[in-house]
Amino acid sequence: MDRVLELDHNGDVTIALSGPSNKTSVLRSVKVSSKCLTLASTVFSAMLRPNSGFLEGSQLERIGHLELTLDDNPEAMLIILRSLHLRNDMISKYMDVAMLYDIALIADKYDLYSFLVPWAEVWMSKHRYDFYDVRYNSVELWLCIAWVFKDVEIFEKTSKQLILETTAADEELITREGKTVGEGVPDRIIDAIKKLRQTHLTTLMSSVWDEIDRYKDSKSDGKYLCTLGASAQQAQCDAMSLGAITGSLARAKLLTETPVEVLSDVIKELKNIEKLGKGLQYISRAAYIVWTPHTKLEQPTYKNHSDCGSHTKLFELAESVEKSIKGLHLSDCLLVIKS
Repeated sequence: MDRVLELDHNGDVTIALSGPSNKTSVLRSVKVSSKCLTLASTVFSAMLRPNSGFLEGSQLERIGHLELTLDDNPEAMLIILRSLHLRNDMISKYMDVAMLYDIALIADKYDLYSFLVPWAEVWMSKHRYDFYDVRYNSVELWLCIAWVFKDVEIFEKTSKQLILETTAADEELITREGKTVGEGVPDRIIDAIKKLRQTHLTTLMSSVWDEIDRYKDSKSDGKYLCTLGASAQQAQCDAMSLGAITGSLARAKLLTETPVEVLSDVIKELKNIEKLGKGLQYISRAAYIVWTPHTKLEQPTYKNHSDCGSHTKLFELAESVEKSIKGLHLSDCLLVIKS
């Protein structure tokens, strides 16, 4: 027989916690006050008030007691019920991210934000300074937590991280660990993240493919983009430049049958292409005679190929895009949702 925790000795609702639990032994029944539930939650208020039209409200009014089964996470629901009954001595000031996420889902489901926000601020404060240490494993959880509890800073950071670190498959955002982003968050927010991610990717990739086409076109025309030295040196310079670009795409997993477009990887590889300049300088140098009004003698000056190729252009583009990436502003999202 399940133990019953009495959060209110005179409680008129017994809640059976039937949801899945990670613990082998978990409290499954809690005696609570309907007044606490209805004051804190518009959902419970609509369900339990007299003449509500719901079976639960009619039964509570008729016999003065109700047995209610909830299929939410038992541990998270128990924490919430304790807070609703001001049993603060029974609540830990530290919650791991997974538990915070489950609490956020329940808070969103039953409209408990206003009542839980003081506790949420305490729980989130324990993670605020080490937030980036857990971003890859739980960024999709943090987006929901920040949305439900309206944390401006974490919402902006997580949405930016999702723009940088996710892939898109079948209209869904997928993290590096293969987790789908979206539960507990309105579709419009996910759509906004997908749109920004795709916009930045298109900016980068259109320039990259344009450069590749330039090298391919010059090769087919028999004219090299490089203009230094003999044709053999020009061919070597163009080949190294084109190879560096395609190598960057390969390392970013963009040349496979099913390309994996992770924005941060593309930026990283295009910034690394700057190293190409160091390689090009070892191509045989070309000598030029340069006349200037400041010299009386005509003397040769040597130029190497480090300024050839597209590496500087692509590096600067990647750096510019990286600096331009911003997360979503919570206030803008709230206005969109309300409208």
